[in-house]
Amino acid sequence: MHPSRLLPAASDALASSPDGRLTAAAYPNYRLLVWDNDNDTRLFDLTNLPGRISHLDFSPDGKLLAGDVGQGGLRVWAATDGTLAASLETENPVLHLEFPRTGNG
Repeated sequence: MHPSRLLPAASDALASSPDGRLTAAAYPNYRLLVWDNDNDTRLFDLTNLPGRISHLDFSPDGKLLAGDVGQGGLRVWAATDGTLAASLETENPVLHLEFPRTGNG
């Protein structure tokens, strides 16, 4: 089954891992879902985030997922289980989010 049939509609942000195996979707209710497209399974569902996510990006190796949260926060999670890897608060909203694409990634 295609992940678009498994993910709720009306997402604020979408991202696919570089190898196409994972899909991440953020929703207006402060929720983040990540799916394994190969197995048609939900890997994790984070709820009650501190704000809406409007930008998502996977690291070039697909191991990390970054997203902005609210009006000045950034979170980085392990892409396969949602473990928080890093958190940063900023004074201003995040306007663009992208991992550098260097080397083979």
